[in-house]
Amino acid sequence: MLVTMLRKSFSDYNLHITGVCSGRNKDFVPGLGADRVVDYTKGPIEIALNKGDGGEAVMYDAVFDILGGQPSYESAKAVLRKGGSFITCVGPEAWIGDEILSYGAKMSWVGKILWYSGILNKIPGSHPTYYMVAPSELGKDTYTKAFENNVIPHVDKVFPFDDIEKFKAAMELVRSHRVKG
Repeated sequence: MLVTMLRKSFSDYNLHITGVCSGRNKDFVPGLGADRVVDYTKGPIEIALNKGDGGEAVMYDAVFDILGGQPSYESAKAVLRKGGSFITCVGPEAWIGDEILSYGAKMSWVGKILWYSGILNKIPGSHPTYYMVAPSELGKDTYTKAFENNVIPHVDKVFPFDDIEKFKAAMELVRSHRVKG
């Protein structure tokens, strides 16, 4: 949804959007507005991202992360131009929410959020500007533009929640991290 909204709302800015997905989604992602698709199953993402379609070196102004974790951040650092932005809607931990966190793990998570989004941005060095965003921070204008541009999110499957077994199946599908949309 974000890719399509960016494409339609900011077409005057001549954006080039690269989508990262598995090979099974290589035909799906361009339909969302990506100009180029990189298959993360073919090796290190940063190597594939740095090679343009014509073999030229490519650097990016911004990376939008929806996975989280140190590997995503490190890959982004390798492909961002100096002064580029790393924007995550997940944070410094990969797959947060997959397990119930102990008190110590919760405090560690909060500490990482403060480090990356607050302190690291103030320290000079070779790291991108780190931003954390949540849907509530996108603002009313974002949603208005989405509706004005007929942005429709892709829904892979629909499960009725009136049956506990179907609800469990839906939760297992989400936890598998193999949901399209």
